[in-house]
Amino acid sequence: MAIKSSFFGLNIVGDSGSTYPVNVPFSTYRFWDNTCRWQLCNPSSGVYSFTNFAFWLNKIRTAGVHDVIYELGGTPQWASSQPSNTGCDNQAGGDGYCAPPTDLNSDGTGANLIWREWCKAVAQYFNTQSDILVSGWCPWNEFTRNSGAGQYAWVGTNAQMLRLSEDARAIILGRGSITATGETVAHALSTVGLTSAAYNSASSSVMQGPSTGVGNSGTHLSVYQAYMAQAPGAIAAAEVLAFHIYGEANGDALLQYNLFTGILTGANIGKTLWLTELGWNTLPGDPNSVVTSWYTALYPLVARIYWYATVDSVDGLQLSSGTLTTAGKAYSNFYNSLTATTTVNNLDDIVPGGKTNPRWKAPCYLPSCNPGGSGRPTYNSQTTGHSTPSLDGASMQFSMTGPPNTNILWVLIAGYNNAATNFTNDFHVWIPTDSKGLVGSYEIDMFLFSSADNVEYMFGTQWNEASGKWQIWDQQHGHWIDTKATVGFTLGNWTHVQQSAHRIAGDTKHMYFDYVIINGTTYWYSGTPGVPVQQPSGPGYTTGECGIQFQVDLWSSGPGGNITYYIDQASFTAAPATGQSTSITDSVVFGENLSTQGNNNNSAYIYDSSSFSDFLIVNGEGTGQVTNVDNQPTIPSPVFNPIVIVGEE
Repeated sequence: MAIKSSFFGLNIVGDSGSTYPVNVPFSTYRFWDNTCRWQLCNPSSGVYSFTNFAFWLNKIRTAGVHDVIYELGGTPQWASSQPSNTGCDNQAGGDGYCAPPTDLNSDGTGANLIWREWCKAVAQYFNTQSDILVSGWCPWNEFTRNSGAGQYAWVGTNAQMLRLSEDARAIILGRGSITATGETVAHALSTVGLTSAAYNSASSSVMQGPSTGVGNSGTHLSVYQAYMAQAPGAIAAAEVLAFHIYGEANGDALLQYNLFTGILTGANIGKTLWLTELGWNTLPGDPNSVVTSWYTALYPLVARIYWYATVDSVDGLQLSSGTLTTAGKAYSNFYNSLTATTTVNNLDDIVPGGKTNPRWKAPCYLPSCNPGGSGRPTYNSQTTGHSTPSLDGASMQFSMTGPPNTNILWVLIAGYNNAATNFTNDFHVWIPTDSKGLVGSYEIDMFLFSSADNVEYMFGTQWNEASGKWQIWDQQHGHWIDTKATVGFTLGNWTHVQQSAHRIAGDTKHMYFDYVIINGTTYWYSGTPGVPVQQPSGPGYTTGECGIQFQVDLWSSGPGGNITYYIDQASFTAAPATGQSTSITDSVVFGENLSTQGNNNNSAYIYDSSSFSDFLIVNGEGTGQVTNVDNQPTIPSPVFNPIVIVGEE
């Protein structure tokens, strides 16, 4: 069953010197217990430091993650109404973090400017991280834990917690109102010099309710109920409900979920639920069974789960060395089983510049990004909603102006999918008649940047206008290779294009280019139906992301100028093969002549799946068998049937 990849979140804890790799898949990250709490970032009035933020953001970027949620509390010692309180559960940065600020009265009145200014500062910091979306903000972590020496998370009143929640929502997201003071959002914003939401992506972000733990006995839920009874303010301020589950037995997760949802009333019933901490305090006897049963039970019920914590010998998914624990392996297997199919429909309707997948990245062109060529565009654009030409009333336009040999690349990140083996696209393209002699090639690439295999699978293809042939990309040797497919785009009209490529699970060295379908007619790149073309994979990006990209290259021998073309009804799918075995299918390889180690584009070799051998063919003449040229182990499969095929004619 497919599920949104944002379901899988992590709490990766530690300090900014934590150098361990993150080897479990995830797609959203929770800022907590990572040296980025308020009391560590606001050392004095009006002074803010986000140095530690940069470390963690770079760490998750390396994993291809661009979605985070942030916990806004607790109070710096200088601002705390109880600066000498030593009973708070985390004294990092000084005592008193579990108390409200000094300018917030017990009944929720007061200026509360210390908090408002903090909310403004942290939101504006995240505005500078243009590729990161803070999809959720939580005013306070486990505010219901208000008893037990050294265990206090909050010692303020419910009225004060409501004020913090409403002020955060107003300042950061520009929504709601302030119950205790009767202020509008506009007035609240004006107190910190703003006229609109502090966070630029407020429309794509939510305010969580303050979170609560549950436990098998529901210890803290009476406090949560009392807080939410401050209707309608507390319920309205919590756009998403956040809670935490810790247990040791298979049934604990569902038990605690039922306890939490059982106390919800009014408009809270049916709200989106985020489980922002899931873990155990004592290692279960069978971690694999517990993790699998918890995720299986919860994924139909909650929108997100953030495991706590990622790196720990007791409750972690991996050790600091990067080695997965039994729990980590179970988690990774469940992740792969649910995210195995990634589909993006109508990708031409996705507005460029988004921060969550699927998303279009900023266009790639010289000098800041290298898509090949030597020219630099003088103009480029990528826009949606074009009614003419279009098939469904809203096509996407790609446009670029530049000198000869200028290239530009537009990349769509579909999601994260290390398990995908089969890749397909389906789109319509409209190219103007005046592009003849101007454009050298139109490139369409599908890709998987596998973090599991540490391999970049780039299924690069292009229609070469100059040669009148489809070409495929030889990633290992860095050049294009002609195929037997010679039917391309119709200028001045819509052309329906569908492509297929695949890889074999467990084989990290090869990719297979299948066919292109033009207006309903299938053209195998090898020239032989049912026979894919094998090419080597290679090093490169390993973020776990998959997607599709479009590139246009102005012909190096052309005049240069403007090319504007359109795509419509476009889709991309990355999925596991149904019933796929480990056998390699028979295939043909164009390009490198391994017997002579030469770069001879007039040669090809047939891949023999029965023995991992190659039968080299040069200009139609078999020159002999080269066994195990790729040093791969023998994998049993059906008997090899010779294929009559030659290299480039």
